Amino acid sequence: MTTYDARNLPRRSPVLFTVLARLISFDLARTFLAVLTVLLLILMSKQFAQLLSQAFDGQISNETIFLLFGFKFIDVAVQLLPSALFAAVLIVFGRMYRDNEMSALGSGGVGFLALYKYILGLVVPLALIGSLMSLELNPWAMKQTAMVLLNEKENADVRLLVEGRFNEYSRGDIVFYAEKISPDHQMKNIFVQERKDNKLSIVMSRKGFVRIVDDVRFIVLVDGQRYRGEQGKADYEITEFEEYAVAVGETSNSALEMTRDAMPSGDLWLSSDPQEVTELHKRLSIPIGMIVLAILAVPLSAAAPRSGVYGNILLAFLVYLLYKNLLSIAQSWLIKETVPLQMGYWWVYAAMLGVGLILTIRNLGFRWCGIVLSGQSRRLATFGDRSGTAR
Repeated sequence: MTTYDARNLPRRSPVLFTVLARLISFDLARTFLAVLTVLLLILMSKQFAQLLSQAFDGQISNETIFLLFGFKFIDVAVQLLPSALFAAVLIVFGRMYRDNEMSALGSGGVGFLALYKYILGLVVPLALIGSLMSLELNPWAMKQTAMVLLNEKENADVRLLVEGRFNEYSRGDIVFYAEKISPDHQMKNIFVQERKDNKLSIVMSRKGFVRIVDDVRFIVLVDGQRYRGEQGKADYEITEFEEYAVAVGETSNSALEMTRDAMPSGDLWLSSDPQEVTELHKRLSIPIGMIVLAILAVPLSAAAPRSGVYGNILLAFLVYLLYKNLLSIAQSWLIKETVPLQMGYWWVYAAMLGVGLILTIRNLGFRWCGIVLSGQSRRLATFGDRSGTAR
């Protein structure tokens, strides 16, 4: 009989990405995208309605609606990343608890540390993407939004020119009408009524265009006639002209105003201004919040089999509400310099991780701490199991 020394047997190389890891990661990624899509549809429908309202009122042009919508889409998507990931972990792990899948995994020796490893294998890459979007992409989108809105403000008077409709300027002293207006503001069959010094002028021309001279915007009429006189009298002046200019307003001289949310993140790193430091920590709260909330979601998702669809949803909502309120408090303290600027939001993350530890101990019992410290954490397979065996 041949005997073998176990020490001489070839060792199997560890599997970095097991079937179970792929299953959990795929389910989490799919649920995360689904939750993020639903939240974006709800919030962006409201934003699109507001943009349509502004376009109808003449505040923005029709051509910039989808451009501004795209920039706003980036901003809203970045802000929703932590909450969408938090909900995804709750949904996936809650379903696994209710369907007894966690008990089966525990029977197979899969402990909670392995679950954290599988989660972080997906969450960390998502957090890196979130940091890129929060620190670089979102400020760029905010800067582009400010540039588009400045351009829309400068062209507000011209944009209010609507073909086939009488347009009023200078509180009704100037009434303008054009039968056709092309996208480059070339006009045809124009009628202008001017009231000045108790005299009325009627100007008509076949075509016209917009010209800016010394920051004053003019509508230049080409090849037309001008009738000027007092109402009720027959001594009207009739003049034919090749070009006639009507001033309809001054252009905006305002420079591009860079708000803090549009500042490059590199400038914020070097700043000591409380509001700019707060903006930096606000951006960092996206990737860090994704990791912290994902860790919190694991003990919050623990539920007894057949416990119902909603599980611990109320407790999870309260924990998330506590997290958001603490972020608001930290932001207020930083702006008012109540706490040192170096503290930032870090105390919030530490407090929430402490809450996660309390929830974990509540589910597993104090005996869990001794098991982990003794290196026998695999004995405790699933959350909510105080006996050390899978339920």
